[in-house]
Amino acid sequence: MANQPIKVKISSHNIRVRLGDENKRKVISSLVGITNFTDLYDVDIENLNENKDNYVVVYSNTLGRFTIVDPDAVLSAASTSTGPQPGLPSDFTTVLDNFLDNKIDVDAGFF
Repeated sequence: MANQPIKVKISSHNIRVRLGDENKRKVISSLVGITNFTDLYDVDIENLNENKDNYVVVYSNTLGRFTIVDPDAVLSAASTSTGPQPGLPSDFTTVLDNFLDNKIDVDAGFF
């Protein structure tokens, strides 16, 4: 069996691996059964319901999986002043600055 070619064929949902030119040794792996995102092994999404509508999927390095989180948690994480991407993106803050201009009234009190 030394130096025999390994042939890999991928078609639709099947992966076929063959050692050598003969059809005697075949390994067939089927991806059938993975029809939903939640069926993937590295996705940890439990208890999906109407209360989690519009939640976002993020990768958790701690868990080693993708999880679903409240979008507020994403904004809070983005607004921190430390980490790999500190602070909100400048284009985002510019839009907020323009949109909220003269719409927030802050009373500084008396001095």
